[in-house]
Amino acid sequence: MDRLYLWYLYLLILILNVLIGLVKLKFFDNATKILLLLLFIATVNESFCRLLMAFNLYYQPCYHIYSVLELTLTTVYFLYTIGIKSAYKYTRTIFFVCFCIGITNLYFQPLTIINTNVLVIECLVIIPMAHFAFYKMLLNDSIINIFQHPHFWFWSAFLLLWTSTFFFWAFLDHLMITKYKVIVSYCQILMNLATYLITGLTLLYYPKQIHDE
Repeated sequence: MDRLYLWYLYLLILILNVLIGLVKLKFFDNATKILLLLLFIATVNESFCRLLMAFNLYYQPCYHIYSVLELTLTTVYFLYTIGIKSAYKYTRTIFFVCFCIGITNLYFQPLTIINTNVLVIECLVIIPMAHFAFYKMLLNDSIINIFQHPHFWFWSAFLLLWTSTFFFWAFLDHLMITKYKVIVSYCQILMNLATYLITGLTLLYYPKQIHDE
């Protein structure tokens, strides 16, 4: 299958994630509402980037901005899932830190190129978050079956996404000049597809009673 078709399939799955989330919104706890906001921003970002690419315009600045928002919202989502009820109070501080990271990276990677440094930083932050979130869920006596808990699957999706992102982006410059260039491109898209299939199905079968801890 052509990579462009895979990309459109990826965008379609992102849109379906958001639509399913809006339909099921009344059942969501605060953490999942933050995740839905992240999915919405991701959908808008990917759509706008594709539009810019269609007109041969620079799309890289969008990813510089998106990475700051992505790391901010993922961190707030993490705080909610580990049981910090007023996680939103830390949003400004988290955003300020992420914003400073993004601005500092402009010295190394200007707006005309992809901000791979920030992507690697996100990997180094979010992967440990996922493992700690799993740990807190295992300690939570109110979770009878962790495989039926939506945040287990959301964090599993994050772990899949960011471990693969770390591999692809940390070694991208080397991989893209090897004979495996096409395979790498396909694998990256397929990892994104798998991630948002997991989140979409989890949103679709979201339990009607999930309370904020």
